[in-house]
Amino acid sequence: MNLKAREDCLIVRPDLEKSAMIALLRQKRTGMGIVVKAGPLATETKIGDKVVFGDNIGQDFKWEGEDLLVMREEHVLGVVE
Repeated sequence: MNLKAREDCLIVRPDLEKSAMIALLRQKRTGMGIVVKAGPLATETKIGDKVVFGDNIGQDFKWEGEDLLVMREEHVLGVVE
């Protein structure tokens, strides 16, 4: 089965270890992750980008045993280069 992002959505593999460290430091759920799928309307973010996203963004879900996050491109706070 294939997973496809729609519209301007991104599917992100969160870096749970780094997200937990940032949450402890800032007392917020700021996270980082790698974009694994990008919808056709996502114009500034592409597959493979390491992104930073804010508090309570997106929806967590499990796909084929992997924890993922789906979110809108507009919720990306930055791309790590």
